[in-house]
Amino acid sequence: MKAIIKRFIDYLKKDSEIDITLFKILGLAGIAVSVIAGTQSIVMGVSLVGGLTDFLAAILSALLLWYVDKTGKYVHGYIITTIVVFMGLFTLLFFEMSGLDGSMTYFFAFSLVFSFLMFRGKLLVVMEIIETLFYVGVCYFSYKHPEYVTPFENEQDMFLDRVSGIILSGIGIGLIFSIYIVQYRKQKEIAEEASRAKSTFLANMSHEIRTPINMMMGMNEMIYREAETEAIKEYALNAEAAGKQLLFEVNQVLQFSRLNAGKEELIEEPYSLTKMLNNLNAYFEKEASGKNLDFLMVVDPKVPTALKGDMRKLLQILTNLLSNAVKYTSEGNIRFSVTNEGIADGAANLYFEVKDTGIGIKPEEIDHIFTSFERADLLKNRNIEGTGLGLAIASHLAGMFGSKIEVESEYGKGSRFYIRVSQKIADENEISGESGTNGTFIAPDARIMVVDDNLMNLSVVKSLLKKTMVQVTTAKDARECYDLFKSEKPDLVLMDYMMPEIDGIEAMKHLREIGGAGTPILVLTADVSPEKQELFLSEGFDGYLTKPVDWHELESNIMDFLPSRLVTRINENASKEFSEEMLAEYEELLKPYDVSLAEGIKYVGGDLRQYARIAKFFTENLYLGTENLKRYVENGDLTSLTLLFHSLKGNARNVGAIELHYMTKRLEKRCRQGDVTYINTACELALLEWSRAGEGLTRFLEEFKKAAALETAKKETGFASAKEKMDLLLSYIDSNNRSSAIKLIDEMLRSDMDPDTAEKLSKARNLISEIEFDAAGELVKTIL
Repeated sequence: MKAIIKRFIDYLKKDSEIDITLFKILGLAGIAVSVIAGTQSIVMGVSLVGGLTDFLAAILSALLLWYVDKTGKYVHGYIITTIVVFMGLFTLLFFEMSGLDGSMTYFFAFSLVFSFLMFRGKLLVVMEIIETLFYVGVCYFSYKHPEYVTPFENEQDMFLDRVSGIILSGIGIGLIFSIYIVQYRKQKEIAEEASRAKSTFLANMSHEIRTPINMMMGMNEMIYREAETEAIKEYALNAEAAGKQLLFEVNQVLQFSRLNAGKEELIEEPYSLTKMLNNLNAYFEKEASGKNLDFLMVVDPKVPTALKGDMRKLLQILTNLLSNAVKYTSEGNIRFSVTNEGIADGAANLYFEVKDTGIGIKPEEIDHIFTSFERADLLKNRNIEGTGLGLAIASHLAGMFGSKIEVESEYGKGSRFYIRVSQKIADENEISGESGTNGTFIAPDARIMVVDDNLMNLSVVKSLLKKTMVQVTTAKDARECYDLFKSEKPDLVLMDYMMPEIDGIEAMKHLREIGGAGTPILVLTADVSPEKQELFLSEGFDGYLTKPVDWHELESNIMDFLPSRLVTRINENASKEFSEEMLAEYEELLKPYDVSLAEGIKYVGGDLRQYARIAKFFTENLYLGTENLKRYVENGDLTSLTLLFHSLKGNARNVGAIELHYMTKRLEKRCRQGDVTYINTACELALLEWSRAGEGLTRFLEEFKKAAALETAKKETGFASAKEKMDLLLSYIDSNNRSSAIKLIDEMLRSDMDPDTAEKLSKARNLISEIEFDAAGELVKTIL
């Protein structure tokens, strides 16, 4: 019996399509029903012919099931069943079993339901029409010609027939829908499981791919920072560009999957449109110049500066459109224009247009360019890089804004893409602090703990924070970080999310319990999905950093979360604060002490005040450091000497003491090798170099203190020469700093000056407003 049941189940499970399974079940059920009905008709004496017909139907059904199972021609089976069983045998039974007074009309309805579920497309329409007309015709014929109908001999037979018909047809139809519901739920579970598997795969892929990219880009940043030749820097810049392109393509695939899953939503936040456009201009101007293309950005002066909306998604739409323009244009120009078409209900109706002189698009291919993985004129464009997702993603995102990307193109001459987006107007005060955290900082007294199971990731973060002088402690898993947290009492924790055994969320909660309630804890994650970020914040993290770790974002977040008393920030315009003549004087002052100001100042973005703070830290630790060095040498403590030289190596480089840097680098290596003779001999010279560098930096600090006081006084009293102001204005123009340039011109126009200069400044202001920085710069130079 078990073997029969098993064979029956295997027979049903042989095919996965729901209509085939249903056909088999209905076929088997039909056989059973026909056998029962035939037996009932004969035993009860209702109708011998009807009973034999039922048995014939059972035999034909069995043969049909065997045929389609062997051949796989199930559609043929559906058609044969409909014509032979439903339209043939059911009709015979209809006339044999009292026609309209019998139960066969119920089975006509059953056959129509069967056809609805079995057939597809045009065949479904054809079969339903044929069957409906046929059954109506049969009923009408029996009504008009009752002589062809065999009536029941008594009312009891009629009653039994109708009751059995209701029961059997009801069970049949109920069985159909029950099977469909079961199969629907099963398919739904499979789809949901597949969706979960896909999400898990994408999350894992995101982590597994972005982690090595994080290592590569982080180490490449350190290669660039520590490169000693321009050639090495050029290699590092090329590697960075390739890494960013790889990261962009990975993000495109991940975001497309999220869009298809309906997991993306608009997030409103205030942002600076001017800053976003300036960033786009700077990036694509460089990209276009690399292909000898002209890139022109034209911005309507009436476009608001401060807006509220989903800047990231708007930026991605524009980035994808501009990226395509650069890709598919080999000569000519690309024009990017932004216009304000009006303000209504506190929102600006913005019009963005990207126009190029590229290869254009054939009319028949325009409808396909927004399809994923599609590319127009594939043969001609086969050498162009990309996944074919850019426009598909841009189109999806445009739809989220309630808009649509429109296209006009002439094949061989160029294309024009444009989109209209409405964005709320924000208060400029809401975005005034956006640029306050740009740049770098030093925090020699700050302690940060980084937790990550990947040693290379730990190395990347430590390297990126080297110039900030932060004290970094690392832990390779959650359990190790618990002990370190108690002993080190860090001011900030960076916690990886995906770690073995104990993940980042659980580890963070435990740190809160053991004394970290007030300590900021940021999560490091390769999962960039908004719902994951929302999860981290809701679970108790203070913020998050995505991998690959961008050093700007890393420093910005650390500045925001570290106690302000520990952080000394850099002024992003500080490199313009002191004259070139003054820098040259300091360079000459430090040269006899083997210290290069030019070498040291490049690590702090040209900020002389920041360099002075690092120099002050260097001199303050000079006495203790030299005393420790003497003691370690005397005791033969190579372990402590190794750590001391490793630390001094970086500090010497930060202040530009190159001789001392290379000397300590060699000494660190000799300590690791255990070369005591070399160490005892060379340490005397190292002490001399260390002391000389400290002496030179002390002299520099004395001179700088006087100059800094004078500069501060100038700022406070407003005293500055006209030339100094013009030089500052030129620096703003050169860096495309529109708002600062206009603000400075307005300040200058309020002071006394000759009419000719005032007129030229007013013209320069208009040019800057229209983003004509080159023309404005030339005009200001004529004033100088």
